[in-house]
Amino acid sequence: MTAPLFESTITSLPLINKGKVRDIYAVDADKLLIVTTDRLSAFDVILPDPIPRKGEVLQAVANFWFGKLGHIVPNQLTGIDPESVVAESERDQVRGRAVVVKRLKPLPIEAVVRGYVIGSGWKDYQRTGKVSGIDLPDGLRQAEHRDVQAAAVVEVEHRGLVDHGLGERRRGRRARRRPPSTC
Repeated sequence: MTAPLFESTITSLPLINKGKVRDIYAVDADKLLIVTTDRLSAFDVILPDPIPRKGEVLQAVANFWFGKLGHIVPNQLTGIDPESVVAESERDQVRGRAVVVKRLKPLPIEAVVRGYVIGSGWKDYQRTGKVSGIDLPDGLRQAEHRDVQAAAVVEVEHRGLVDHGLGERRRGRRARRRPPSTC
């Protein structure tokens, strides 16, 4: 079994960003290499012990959905083999866990379904009694399981390391704005 990849160490391409799970490199002015590592993050914290092959599974799931939905909405995939853009000695780091994409302006949001009141959701709840603008019952405790799950949209900030709930006003304003061109 291959050792887990906690972080990539590709030196043949310039590193642009390290997020919670993905490392991003510049291939050229128009393309990026995204390497999905085995890092595990929970509640905006990167944990010290990676999960072997997690990056491969995440990338396979992403590739499946990009392929399945490609006829509905264009995506950033280029079809370029990630192994072809790195040095031969670095190919093991990208095999099965990386993708070469078009360099586009990101839309820094994620969809989160919360079954527990924890993390940034707990902070929102303590402050406002809501999670991302959704009213919750009084008296909930931290990490309490909820039978009814709350779906929220969060904004990813600080180089992909922190999620912030979008307030109701900001969410409405973003929803009315059309996202940038998809490709």
